[in-house]
Amino acid sequence: VALFMNMNGLSNVKQVLEGIKYFHIAAIEVTGCVHTPPERVRANSKILISSSIFSLDAQRIEENIKAENDWIKKVQLIRNWPDEVLLDVEEYVPVALTVISSGKRRVLCYMDEDGEPFIEAKAGMDLDYPIISGVEKARGEERIEQLREAMSFLSLLQKNNPNLPSQSVSQINVDPEK
Repeated sequence: VALFMNMNGLSNVKQVLEGIKYFHIAAIEVTGCVHTPPERVRANSKILISSSIFSLDAQRIEENIKAENDWIKKVQLIRNWPDEVLLDVEEYVPVALTVISSGKRRVLCYMDEDGEPFIEAKAGMDLDYPIISGVEKARGEERIEQLREAMSFLSLLQKNNPNLPSQSVSQINVDPEK
């Protein structure tokens, strides 16, 4: 065992396995996409057909995909042995809109259930979400707490309270003094 480890045995085994054609990727499947075209995810992954299934770096692949696709929150790489790869995508789910500062300008962004702004809302996109305002100037923990309170309120609305239906709320203004 010591000789195996000293001779860089694990690296040699990996090299041998990477060279076996039986483990060369024949198919890449993408699931979970709603807003992002699966072909785009496949291309952004930079996985090459006929490369070895052993040579895949799941973290690097997720970073490549997320860097090019604002709707994508997580990507799980699943190896379907011996020669298939599944990219299971989890996209952000918008629940509200909020204004954030981007340099010198303010932009309207979608926000997910965790209060995380993730993509700028642009013309032609669905804008039928409540707007959370009043948090533009808050920073750090203060902003997180204000967004958490607004998201908590939105969560209560989703429970279909007949006295306060979620369709009736178009804006939540957060005011730390009130």
